Amino acid sequence: MKRSQLSITPQKTSYKVFEKKVSVFLSLSIQRLIYRKGLFISSLRKKLRGIDPLGVMHLTSAAALIAIFFFVSSASKANADEWVDIDKYENWEFQQYGDSVIFITTFGQITHGDTLIFSTNAHDCNKFNQLFQLYTTTNNKNIKKLEDKRIHIVDNGDPTEAEIISVQEAMQGHIVMFDLGAFAKDEVIRYYEFYGRFQVGLLDSEHVEEIGKFSAKDFFDIPRNFWKTPNIKDALDIGQAYCLELNKNLQATYERI
Repeated sequence: MKRSQLSITPQKTSYKVFEKKVSVFLSLSIQRLIYRKGLFISSLRKKLRGIDPLGVMHLTSAAALIAIFFFVSSASKANADEWVDIDKYENWEFQQYGDSVIFITTFGQITHGDTLIFSTNAHDCNKFNQLFQLYTTTNNKNIKKLEDKRIHIVDNGDPTEAEIISVQEAMQGHIVMFDLGAFAKDEVIRYYEFYGRFQVGLLDSEHVEEIGKFSAKDFFDIPRNFWKTPNIKDALDIGQAYCLELNKNLQATYERI
């Protein structure tokens, strides 16, 4: 079974903007993770020193969603404007932001901080966007030029492409966020029940715009990872259930307006 056999659902421009901004939230999440694991503690403290969470109020609403997450995700109490850890099931974690977005995440087997993410929005709880992140410390001078580029990858043994939607500085390197597209829930379940994992490797390319010849090893010290996806159906069912509750709340809000 190949990803190309899955039906990619179209995304509205507004959601594409949100998707790009979500990479910022995910890049910062690895800082939180490594802090919790006790790795790069001194470096991380330097990174966080002097950062004012209120600065995100100058961003767009989508960007604010992303930026706020890292400063409030560890909070034990929630209100309408913060990010909250809402559930955990086996190796899957569930987070909610505000009144419309649910994230389902799990961590990598090679570089633990690398995250596989499925996100769904209360406006369409049957659609799940898939992203993943890779952390690199190569600090290639051209790494920021990878943003908005499509590169060749191997996805569970199948050559395909992924779009790099963001490159963010983090600790001693960068976090690079990849987008694989949005798919219907049943398609995602069918794909991952077949493989039982998401295994990815970056491939070299003869030409990438603004860069020229692309060698994965020049940009990523570990250009691969894999994530176990057991209980994927249960995980997406749980995520969808939370999403549908948000949808009900949105509908009730619309009716009151």
